[in-house]
Amino acid sequence: MPLIEAIEGSIFSSSLSVWQVPVERRWETIRACFSVLVSLGGYFLISLMLFD
Repeated sequence: MPLIEAIEGSIFSSSLSVWQVPVERRWETIRACFSVLVSLGGYFLISLMLFD
């Protein structure tokens, strides 16, 4: 499957470029992703409580 290989290659190159970013920028990116995950998790929990 060449499509899967292309997707894996793009994921690998993007992860490599993430680790080449300076440390401060990297922590900003990780913190932003973490806050998005936390807000999504909170929204999911609230919807579970409302619709239960």
